[in-house]
Amino acid sequence: LFPRSVQELYAYGLSNIVSSFFQTYPAAASLSRSAVQVSAGGRTQVATLFSSVLLILVLFFIGPLFYHVPNCCLSAIIVVALKGMFIHAVDLKYLWKYSIWDFTVWLLTFFCTMIFDLKYGLLTGIAFSALTVILRTQAPPTRILGQVDGTELYRDVRGAGGKCVQPSIIKVIRYEGSIYYTCAEHFRLSVYQRVGLDPLYVFNRIKKLQARLRHVEKALGLESSEFFSARKVTTGASPNRPTPDAKDTDTIKHVVVSADGDQSKHSLGAFYTSVVPVPTEEGTNKTFSKLERRRTKLIRNLARLEEKCHLQFVVLDCSCWSFVDYMGADELNQLVKEFRQLDIHVLLAQLNDNIVQSLHRNGKLPSDTELFPTVHDAVLWAVGRIQTGPNHLHNVHDVVDTYNRLVMNQFENLDCSADDDEEDDQENGDNHHGGDIENNEHHPVREDMITPNQIGYKSAQHEPNERDNDSPTPV
Repeated sequence: LFPRSVQELYAYGLSNIVSSFFQTYPAAASLSRSAVQVSAGGRTQVATLFSSVLLILVLFFIGPLFYHVPNCCLSAIIVVALKGMFIHAVDLKYLWKYSIWDFTVWLLTFFCTMIFDLKYGLLTGIAFSALTVILRTQAPPTRILGQVDGTELYRDVRGAGGKCVQPSIIKVIRYEGSIYYTCAEHFRLSVYQRVGLDPLYVFNRIKKLQARLRHVEKALGLESSEFFSARKVTTGASPNRPTPDAKDTDTIKHVVVSADGDQSKHSLGAFYTSVVPVPTEEGTNKTFSKLERRRTKLIRNLARLEEKCHLQFVVLDCSCWSFVDYMGADELNQLVKEFRQLDIHVLLAQLNDNIVQSLHRNGKLPSDTELFPTVHDAVLWAVGRIQTGPNHLHNVHDVVDTYNRLVMNQFENLDCSADDDEEDDQENGDNHHGGDIENNEHHPVREDMITPNQIGYKSAQHEPNERDNDSPTPV
């Protein structure tokens, strides 16, 4: 019924369980006698029979001979029998070097046993040891991984000595512990800290700024600016704005989102375009000027938030997750959904099959969440989506449509002669987008002129070529 190696231990426990229903004393082991038995070479419970016979002989025949021996001498006999256990105190220095937790458990158990009693010392040691396990798993470390040059391995960037490569818009995170009720919230917050972005805060902030911007534009009589997403904030002159006289126009510069090839981020970099203010009657210029300044400030704040949303993919290395409980699954689901609000996709790599089945069975993970056998597979898939997938095409359309619409709207609003435009250019020093517009003639940007590198994609395998050098980069 039981394995031969442990069947005597089961018999020992069952005898105590059965005897507890009757008026019998439970059998218990003695630390000193067990130590003597082990040192004598005893391996089974049969050795207890011989030790019991020897003890009876000592009590009846040899005991009277020790009647006059002092107790200190008798205690010395016990100490000598337990010398093997006292020698373990030498291991304290090794425990201190290896783990402060093990060192503390040893000392606490020892002193509680010496001060109170053996049973209280053992109970204290067991309870404190279980507490240390909870404390150590409550806040496991979270590390940022980078690819080692020339390999498919990913290591901690801080301990790799600068030999790891990190994609600019892909962040690889490893949470070195299981996710359960004591550390579920710590898992989500630590991932946000390593990514450098709290998606829920940024999303709510963007929505609030967009609502304020729509309110200001409504007061100015403008059409609401179009926002492609929370990460693509664009604005420009409205074609419905009336055109004032040239002498009354004061050029106001607004921050608009456009392509910036020098910065490795997904969001479009900021460039300035001249917007003609709304002509007003005398006495109301200050009010509209204040609204224009507020509108400009809101757009700039949105552009700053754009800079925080440069990521497109977050890869979670799940190789250290041995289990995920119900609360941990909720936190993981919340993390995935909050990142998706900013169009940031979370990829799971090396996730245990049992955890995957549990998450899908309980609906704690979106069905379209991408799972990968290795971290490198997840990174390659993300790079492929950036270069050739729908994300890249979507962003190319955004760049082209935004740029062309802004320029066309600007010239539809201007009803001035070429001479007046040249004089305004000389006075204001405005080069109209760094030379993209010459002689008041608009040259639209084609989609084939936009490369992934111009939109902020930096692939580890992408190298500059002649086409990249010749492609126009908006200022």
